[in-house]
Amino acid sequence: MIVVGVMSDASIAGIDVAVCEINGAPPDLRAEVLSALSIPWPQELSKLVIAARQPEGIDIADLCLLDVAIGETFAAAVLEGIAAAGYYPEQVDLIGVKGHNIRHEVGDDGRVMTSLQLGQASIVAEWTGITTIGGFRQRDMAAGGQGAPLIGYVDWLLLRHPTAYRAILYLDRIASMVLLPPRSSTHQPLAFEVGPGTALIDVAEAHLSQLAEEDRSDGGVNEAFLAHLLADPYLRRRPPKTLSEYAFAESAAQRLWEEARAAGLTPASILETFVAFTVNAIVSALRTFPPVPPDEVIVGSKGRRYPLLMRPLREALGDLPLLTHEDLGLDSDSKFGLGYAVLAHETWHNRPGSLPSLTGVHQPTPLGYIIPGRNYEALLRRTWLNTSRA
Repeated sequence: MIVVGVMSDASIAGIDVAVCEINGAPPDLRAEVLSALSIPWPQELSKLVIAARQPEGIDIADLCLLDVAIGETFAAAVLEGIAAAGYYPEQVDLIGVKGHNIRHEVGDDGRVMTSLQLGQASIVAEWTGITTIGGFRQRDMAAGGQGAPLIGYVDWLLLRHPTAYRAILYLDRIASMVLLPPRSSTHQPLAFEVGPGTALIDVAEAHLSQLAEEDRSDGGVNEAFLAHLLADPYLRRRPPKTLSEYAFAESAAQRLWEEARAAGLTPASILETFVAFTVNAIVSALRTFPPVPPDEVIVGSKGRRYPLLMRPLREALGDLPLLTHEDLGLDSDSKFGLGYAVLAHETWHNRPGSLPSLTGVHQPTPLGYIIPGRNYEALLRRTWLNTSRA
């Protein structure tokens, strides 16, 4: 099947469209990215998205209009991505759409109370004529799950090693991790949001960039403030687990910056302490949660391009190999587009997109809802025919 995955990352860097070919079924599912494209957000729309994600939010009427505008933007991006791959919409079987995350609220007990993603998948189906699947996170939550990180099941299907225990680390605004026992093991996979990622570093570097050169010196990790950060109880909560939208993200980073300045830390020291906090949280998770020590760590997402973060992380891991998705023959930048294409493919075949050990669902659960496109009946017939032949 030719399946398109579309998603937008939390940093609003772009809308990622991956045109993929997916065949087979677990445990022998085969998935390949044929073409990938990152399309910039329209400037005015990105401003509205940023405003909607602030703690104070935006007016409900504007939020509804934003939902439609994001859906239209996704639909246009999909059509552009299909054309760039050299295909016509009539040649594509399915689209998997992850809406843009606006809210994810988690209670003190770790239960997800609500999660809001904008971008109507119905618009994508209508504009393209292609059967579209959306609402992955909502179905996971309805089944008792955290709703994230959904990439864990995709990694479970595609990245398990025959004998090595792998830790897949995603360094986004918030860091997340997928722990993959080898195919030869009886252990279950785990997935969770680790805690701090690149957001703390981004905010600190933005403050430093506004200072004169002489004011950027006098660094060093402040051990007392680092201990304060590491005392956050979330870091010790066992997975599956996720964070509220604002935890360790931009607004939290700004608050922590102000708290550190009030405690007398220099700007350079705050940056180095934030880096040490992120590295310590990752290493602690690697030591605490896997049932056996990982054999290798595979890093993806934008944080792999942060030398300020990657150097101390390599040092802290010692002899534990630190690889990238590229070392496995995958493109980190198109990985999440591939992921939502795979989840759409599995939903179409009424197969799970999540497991209890990954997100906390009550049982293995197909994710999302199907919006028939103009190809729906032909796709049903072809799927039934292939299944009956198998």
